[in-house]
Amino acid sequence: MTQRILPWTLILFGLLLTACDGNSTEPSPDAYFQKGTVAYQDRDWQALTLTETETVRIEVTEITSLTSQPVTTLGFSIGRVLDAECTTTYRVASAVGSKFSFRLPEDVYCFQMFDAGTIPVDGSVEYTLLIEP
Repeated sequence: MTQRILPWTLILFGLLLTACDGNSTEPSPDAYFQKGTVAYQDRDWQALTLTETETVRIEVTEITSLTSQPVTTLGFSIGRVLDAECTTTYRVASAVGSKFSFRLPEDVYCFQMFDAGTIPVDGSVEYTLLIEP
């Protein structure tokens, strides 16, 4: 009986190692956190300069309502910076845990968090993004 269990245990252990290899959930060494605040019917954007084609990963890690009314969803968009403005081309609702990945050529980009109709009047929300260029 022991001889049959040991080979299966080794096979399962090998499969687990193979499945986990290279799929680390740890951020890359170039990753950084970006924090911001979005008010009612407003937006907050940040620029990101790429000097070569890269895959950029962005994860929403925190959304904190600064009012008594909970807010769990914000809008997210990405685009290019034109004439000192963020001109977005991709817009979607986001919540904590939302992950986005973009393969982008060299340029100046912007990512934006905005009120998607979920922030109460006179309210605001703080957010944190993990950015991996």
